[in-house]
Amino acid sequence: MGALLAARLAKEVSLVLNEKISTTNYFWTDSTIALSWIQGPSNRWKVFVTNQVKEIRSLTDKDSWRHCTGKDNPSDLLTRGISADSLINCEKWWKGPSFLQEGNTVPVSNNVLLSDESAYLEELKPSERKTLTVFLDNNLLNHILTVSNNFLKNLCVFSHIYRFINNCKRPSNKQIGPLRMCEIQRAEITLVKLVQQMEFNSEIKDLSCKGMVNPQSKIRNLSPFIDSENVLRVGGRMAHSKLCFDKNTR
Repeated sequence: MGALLAARLAKEVSLVLNEKISTTNYFWTDSTIALSWIQGPSNRWKVFVTNQVKEIRSLTDKDSWRHCTGKDNPSDLLTRGISADSLINCEKWWKGPSFLQEGNTVPVSNNVLLSDESAYLEELKPSERKTLTVFLDNNLLNHILTVSNNFLKNLCVFSHIYRFINNCKRPSNKQIGPLRMCEIQRAEITLVKLVQQMEFNSEIKDLSCKGMVNPQSKIRNLSPFIDSENVLRVGGRMAHSKLCFDKNTR
């Protein structure tokens, strides 16, 4: 509020003085928080601070604001207490800080912008969070498989779908260019699991809950099981194959 009153007062005084002399205004505050509000983006703050900052910046140039330490601030003399006798002989009270008497205007590099002061952070607007929810249902899978029964083509489609989802979730880390192997492998596992859920839903539920399928299941003799990625696999005589696990049981 003090900075806003100073800006309003300076505007009124300038309207009078500019008719007679040309003036350049500089403003000082010992509040590093207020200085950060004034010199930072005004739309970052809550409504009350935003409105004050906008008015201050409409009346003054944000770069004309400087930081004055508490020990150089004349108003601090009364705030902290000073006797009348001492005040009469106090040059700081009557003439201002020593750097003004020397004709200095405090370099811009002395300005202080904060990032971690609690009072500063309290006036920041809450950051907006956007949530993207994507459902992959059987209707989508049926549609894709109806359009094409080419596995490699469908695998490519699913890989791009997953890339799109990941890019929406993590816009700062978007994946572009040719598909990577890990993206294709993830899409392959997802595609296999979706097809399995359509064709062997009851078997998957039985294996997950009971560890075995119904005796009437058509895949019972294949020794089915669920692997660590929740993919339905089969054992039986194929377990004796020299092929690796990923190739002989999926």
